[in-house]
Amino acid sequence: MSHQQARYVRGQVKVYLYSQRPYGPPYLPGINMTATLALQTLGVDNVWRDAATKVLPALDTYSGGGYEFFEVETLIQPYTPVRVELRANTLPSLRVADPDYIYGNYSLGADLIEARLILPDCIPDQSRPGFCI
Repeated sequence: MSHQQARYVRGQVKVYLYSQRPYGPPYLPGINMTATLALQTLGVDNVWRDAATKVLPALDTYSGGGYEFFEVETLIQPYTPVRVELRANTLPSLRVADPDYIYGNYSLGADLIEARLILPDCIPDQSRPGFCI
C-alpha cells in the first residue's frame, strides 16, 4: 500500500497462536512462546525493515484458547510501500534431531484467518453527511 501524505497505518491480524510441548517424556514444562506482528516499510535498497512491532503471546494448547485480534500502528512517510508481517520468534532448542517431528519437539502454531492493512482515509458517505464509508 502506498499513499500521498504521511499517515498512520495500522496492521491487524485475527489469529489463534498456540504453543505445544513434546508428548514425551511426560510432565515437560510448557514454554511461553511468542510471535511478532510487524509493520514493515520497503527502503530504497529494496530491503523490508520493521517500522513498528508488537510481541504476541502464544497460549499453551493444554490451557486452551481461541482466536484473538491484534494490531500495530505507526506513522508512515508518503509514497513508502508498507506491509504487515506475522513471524515466529525464537523457538526452544530441538529435543530430537528431526525438526519436522513435532511430537518430540516444542512447536509454535498459528491459525491465521484474517490480516489487514488500514490506511485511515475518510471517504465521505453521501447518504449520511459527516460519516465515512
